[in-house]
Amino acid sequence: MDATTFSSLLRQRLATGGEATFRAGGLSMLPAIPPGARLRVVRPAADDPRPGEIYLFETARGPRAHRFVGATAEGLCFRGDNARRVEVVPAGALIGRVDALRVFGRLVPLSSPLLRAFGRAAGISLALLRRTVADRWRDRLGGRLRRFLER
Repeated sequence: MDATTFSSLLRQRLATGGEATFRAGGLSMLPAIPPGARLRVVRPAADDPRPGEIYLFETARGPRAHRFVGATAEGLCFRGDNARRVEVVPAGALIGRVDALRVFGRLVPLSSPLLRAFGRAAGISLALLRRTVADRWRDRLGGRLRRFLER
């Protein structure tokens, strides 16, 4: 099934008041959502999207589930907890809100403020760690390159 068909089926299911589940496939939402976890998606509420909540939205590369971080004149801004890049999509691309995930057979609600705060803090920590490692390697490589060029 291609991404467009999948998204339209999800929209139809959620429009009738139902819920849908799908399997997370990437690493961009670690540690809040591990790869392979089954996500439960519900229809967005009237006041959605809310910062800190995880939503399913359409992109050119297919559906994505990331955390809502804000809105701009260009559209809605989403970012994975383990991702650097913010994705801006039109408001019409919003499919649903991820309200729970099933890991090892247990349903874990994502609505708790503690879990949202943990996801945000972990995302910030991973970003800082990634920056530190990148800076360290850039300094090492830059120093080696400088020494090589000075010969």
